[in-house]
Amino acid sequence: MSKEAEWLNIEDVIGVRTESTKKEKDGFLVYITKDGQYYRDCVNVDKTLMLLNQEEGYIKTDKGMIANLNAHPELDEKFKLFKYKIDHELGTKNEFITIAEKRFKDVKLYFERFFKKD
Repeated sequence: MSKEAEWLNIEDVIGVRTESTKKEKDGFLVYITKDGQYYRDCVNVDKTLMLLNQEEGYIKTDKGMIANLNAHPELDEKFKLFKYKIDHELGTKNEFITIAEKRFKDVKLYFERFFKKD
């Protein structure tokens, strides 16, 4: 984790999740991009989603989890998650964004509508 500030393009963010450690009682946000993960002191996930909602395709999937459908994730209905394949110089890496059981039906419906518009 670096103390240096970095700007991210909203289009590069494929997902957001919250994490915490025993030392960090408030936790932090992890912005997942194709180029890596970027950490930020935790702010309210709902406030972050409000910012991301200015662009179409971002959806809250679980407590502390936001997915970007513009990054064309694969919907895994069995395990209730979005899977992103990220190509790196060293090969392909997978990132996962979980979907809460109680939100799955709404998220799936949004997912289907989002890709029907193309």
